[in-house]
Amino acid sequence: MESLALERIKIREEFAQDLHDEIGNRLAKIIVFSNALEYNNYQLDDQTRSLINRICSNSQQLYQSAYDIIRSKQNDAANLDSVINHLKQFGEELFKDTPINFSADIEVSRSVKLAQGNSRQISLILKEAMTNALKHSQCQNVTFKARVGYAVILELIDNGKGFSVGKKPSGMGLSGIMNRAKKINATVKIDSTTKGTKLKLLI
Repeated sequence: MESLALERIKIREEFAQDLHDEIGNRLAKIIVFSNALEYNNYQLDDQTRSLINRICSNSQQLYQSAYDIIRSKQNDAANLDSVINHLKQFGEELFKDTPINFSADIEVSRSVKLAQGNSRQISLILKEAMTNALKHSQCQNVTFKARVGYAVILELIDNGKGFSVGKKPSGMGLSGIMNRAKKINATVKIDSTTKGTKLKLLI
């Protein structure tokens, strides 16, 4: 019975991984293509641009939902390092075929278990920041940094034009980021100048 149970777990995890690779990667491509249409400043009328934004938004939501469902079936669903690796992969897909160079700088010295639901909020915060960098920053480089040691710090850094944090311009999603951080008792710090923007998430 124990052998059968282990075999079932193995099959379930293999199925979840296959599903993630197939559906997740294709959804990421849709997000990339949708963002590319907007980013490259094609001459689009307002209605077409609105439809593209809706395609991108719905694809991102479906991508996140699929990720949550798949990870819930795997043993490492609540591991922070799993979330970090997922964010790295998301960034690589999001900025692929764009003029922006994406890199990841990750140092993990200990394993961190997350409370239920926290992985989703962390993922959404960093994905929103990545999407903002792609759409609004006009940058050349984006770096995702993760430091997991005595403290847990996740950062997204770009060298774009920056924005006024105090004014909280529409479309930047700052209020959503702050609200998500509050839900998991995390702290978000955003510094932005004409030389770039840094978002720091302290968990």
